[in-house]
Amino acid sequence: MNKGMRKNILVVSVMLSMACLLLPVRVFAIPLFQVYIEGAIADDRGEDEDTWFTSNDPFTLKVVGAYKTQNITSLTDVKLLVSVPEGETGTISFSTSDESPVFLLSSAVTDFFPSGLDINHYPVKDDVSDFLVYNIGGFSKEDTTLYEYNADGGVISSSTKSDSWGEEKVYSVTYGGFSWLHIDVYGLVNDDDWVANPGSHDGTADGNTSTPEPATLVLLGSGLLGIFGIGRRKK
Repeated sequence: MNKGMRKNILVVSVMLSMACLLLPVRVFAIPLFQVYIEGAIADDRGEDEDTWFTSNDPFTLKVVGAYKTQNITSLTDVKLLVSVPEGETGTISFSTSDESPVFLLSSAVTDFFPSGLDINHYPVKDDVSDFLVYNIGGFSKEDTTLYEYNADGGVISSSTKSDSWGEEKVYSVTYGGFSWLHIDVYGLVNDDDWVANPGSHDGTADGNTSTPEPATLVLLGSGLLGIFGIGRRKK
């Protein structure tokens, strides 16, 4: 092989290496918080995009809190944010083998968000939804294998402790009266910053127009079920 050929091969190799560096590469990075509905379909429905959708009732809800780096020491004061259609009334109940969610508040607007919390995806909008908030406590580091549930493309990826570790909480959710529920999660990171799941890691249950049975309403005192009709108030 002469010098000219070797020089040409070297130039081509360098160009190929540079081109590879410029190609988009998906780096695995599990979010701090995410929501997934078991068996759901990743879809876009109207303005609700990159979301896990289910028509099941009841449905199994998975909420993940992940410690991504050694710099994250705590995930506390975690809340479920349930958005429901503006002006509708209905019931929601949770069952779990662990600690049950505790209902905190209902609101027609998002002025209850902690300072610094940013949730700007649909349908978390004051003119679209009413809001119910539940406390689900803190997340530990007990699980060494977690999953990323990414509705942007419908990808479910496993991680190992080298990527992140944390906890996955599982709830069976039953609802009636509401035509849909949209679920997000947010919490306090290192007792300092409020962080929510990305818009591609949330869930919606739709297609349910049933009304609650009268016998169900007796369970109100248990703390696991609530009936919600949120009056609109002027901002």
